Amino acid sequence: MAPNELKILVVSPSGKNWAVLIGLGFLVALTGVLGMVLDFLPMPTALGATAAGVAFLIWPAMNMANTEYVVTDLRVAVVSGIFVKSESSMAIAQVKEVRVVQRGLQSAFDIGDLELLSPSGTLRLAWVEEPEKVREKILSLV
Repeated sequence: MAPNELKILVVSPSGKNWAVLIGLGFLVALTGVLGMVLDFLPMPTALGATAAGVAFLIWPAMNMANTEYVVTDLRVAVVSGIFVKSESSMAIAQVKEVRVVQRGLQSAFDIGDLELLSPSGTLRLAWVEEPEKVREKILSLV
């Protein structure tokens, strides 16, 4: 962030509706472990199922903990990464439209993706809680 920028809003991806993904991960990992212990799955399949299940369990937490959406008076930035931080940003002055996209059960949890459109491209903020409020905040700065 530049010294002259004023942070207006900082949000992270929501974990509200990831319970299904975490539950699925637990079941897949459990199936893999039981497949190894009870010997009803071939070892490579059991190990693969266990690894896939663990990945489903870890991914949501890692994503939430290591992604941040920063809205300043000058730009909107997506900052992410565990060991190496990367940043994508769009100047507020370039924003022409902000769309809210809600897929599946996202609307039931008041979660959605924001797509900021400019002549130079699109910036996506995924899994944002109360996306309409965030949209209105960004549009108030344009």
